Amino acid sequence: MALASLSSEELLSKLTEAVLELSEEEKREFKASSPPPTGLRGKRGRRTSSGSSSEASNPDPAESFTSFLQLTTRRVARLKKKRQRRAAGNQFPGHKPVRAIKEEFHMIAESPLGFPNVIGCLDGTHIPIIAPSQNEADYVNRKSIHSINVQIICDAAHIITNVEAKWPGSVHDSRIYRESSLSNRMGQGEMDGLLLGDRGYPCQPTLMTPYPEPEPGPQQHFNMAHNRTRARVEMTIGLLKSRFQCLRHLRVTPERACDIIVACVVLHNIAIIRGEQHPALQTQDPEADLIHTGDFQDGRVVRDLICRNVFAN
Repeated sequence: MALASLSSEELLSKLTEAVLELSEEEKREFKASSPPPTGLRGKRGRRTSSGSSSEASNPDPAESFTSFLQLTTRRVARLKKKRQRRAAGNQFPGHKPVRAIKEEFHMIAESPLGFPNVIGCLDGTHIPIIAPSQNEADYVNRKSIHSINVQIICDAAHIITNVEAKWPGSVHDSRIYRESSLSNRMGQGEMDGLLLGDRGYPCQPTLMTPYPEPEPGPQQHFNMAHNRTRARVEMTIGLLKSRFQCLRHLRVTPERACDIIVACVVLHNIAIIRGEQHPALQTQDPEADLIHTGDFQDGRVVRDLICRNVFAN
């Protein structure tokens, strides 16, 4: 139903219902950017030389209030659509049964041995943007380029099952993961399986990273299987950027850039599910991540257990 056809009472009811459905973060964003209603207190009409009252410059309060409600309702609807777009890029661990996801990952490096219990591969990638007008320094990454640092998690079929597109380029990959809701869910045992990440992430019980200095034998086999399997996320990021050339450099504000990135992720997933032909992968300089030295003790214990029980033969 068109908003213009609704009465003020119906608009107010619709707006109240919509605001109540917003998350706390969305409510804060809505409140911070909400303009005050204008025209609700017009100046009193002034007398003209003929003695008549001039009301031409005074808007009708009822019409002003209705217009304000219409604009505000549209703004709330845009916030909800933004949430839906971002949720569409976060269907972790994916649309397949977890067992099937693990089996597909296990088949990647089955020679000599596949990596067990994997439900996703994790990496960060920088999407260049123009220098923003606010907090410009926050967006400068290690290569002195303004960017959004995007966290990508994918399955073995190149479907992106989780995306975090909201962090400026100066933020490190490990912090993005640490502060993500998925990290909390993994830490609380809500997910049955492991993520694979590079050495820029800390080794945790649910996030396996390679041995920094592997010994010959099982540790080398562990790293080989880990690297072959985790390479799937690097390929996925390459496919995403090849499919959407705009991600080479977004000439928009950071907020708009984040929306575009998530939209590209959703369209990428649709293309994968529909079986559309993969674009030619772009070759790009590897991003040398800083080595994270703060491994968790229990994370190293889990890594050693997997190494002994799976890769010792």
